Formats: sequence, structure tokens, C-alpha cells
Amino acid sequence: RKYHCIRDFRVIVNYLLQRHQLAVKITGLVVSNWDARLLKDFARSLIPVWYIELTLMRFPHEFFVMMRLNALKMDVSQLSLEGTPLTDDDVRILREFLLVNTTLRLLNVSSCNLTQYNFALIADGVHKSAGVRRLYADRLLGLSLSLDTEKLASVLGSLLMQNRLWSLSLEHCELTAQDMLPIAEYLSLTTSNFRRLR
Repeated sequence: RKYHCIRDFRVIVNYLLQRHQLAVKITGLVVSNWDARLLKDFARSLIPVWYIELTLMRFPHEFFVMMRLNALKMDVSQLSLEGTPLTDDDVRILREFLLVNTTLRLLNVSSCNLTQYNFALIADGVHKSAGVRRLYADRLLGLSLSLDTEKLASVLGSLLMQNRLWSLSLEHCELTAQDMLPIAEYLSLTTSNFRRLR
């Protein structure tokens, strides 16, 4: 039979609640907001997890709100949302999550339909977070316009100059040689903590 987005997902959530995991990887599921308790339980089941990969998922906005409510209690060290579409409201809540959570070290928001506009919110959250050191944000979109790489480079320059990031990935973001100048300036600093650039 076909996968049922509530009945079958409840089985997964119940297992995670009963048997705490250090790592959780779920790919390609559509999560419904029809059962608010199920969403709440899923967010709660992720509290003790260190490595969370939720790739190619479809989440309602309420899930990110519940993640934000649990942010201070969560032990997550790596959070990957690669390929999971994020709306402007989702990004706003994710930024708040970054401001509150103290354990996160790696954030992957590649191919999440981020634009040059809401990427600035992610960058601000990373800049103000207590511990994010690695950021993956490949395939940023320009919406109906071409990607404003000059604006993107400005955001990156501000983020890098805080000297907190160790690793940054921005593949397929149409950056030009001129856009790379702020990054090059940062890399030239002897005090730079940067270790990896893609």
C-alpha cells in the first residue's frame, strides 16, 4: 500500500519517542499539519538528537514553530534541511531558532528555495548564533530576477568578518570574481579561522 502521511508517520514518531537516537535521517516525506499533536510529538522526539537530516521533505510552517519552541532544549549539533523548501515565514522562524539554540554547529540549507533576500535572515541568524561554525547554502535563487550577487557578496562579507565561520559552501550561486573579493580579503587575514570554502 501507499505511505500514509499520518498513520505511518505516527509509527516513526512513536519509535523516536521510545528509543532516543543520536542521529535521525528522514528523506522525501510529506508531513501534514492535519494532526497537530503528531507534529508536536515529532518536534519533541528530535530534542535529544545530535545529528538531524530532514532532506527533500515537505513540512507545514507549524513544524518550524514547534522546533523554535524547543530550541533551547534541543541537543542538535548538525541540522540539514537540504532540498526541503522553506518559505519566508519558515526562514524567519529558523532565524529565531538560530538565535536561541546554543548547541548547533552545522546548518545545511542548500536547495531550500532560499533567495538573496531571505538568505540575509539566515546569515543574520548564523552571525548572532552562539555556535554555528559551518554553513551550507548552495543553489540560492533570484526569484523572477537574476540573482543579485553583489548584494549576496555584501551579506557574506558582513558574515565572514565576524570571524566565526570555519566552513562555507555556496555552490551554484552565480558568484563572479568581483563578488569573491570580500571572501578573498577575509581569507588573507592571518587571524582568520576559515578552513574550508566551496
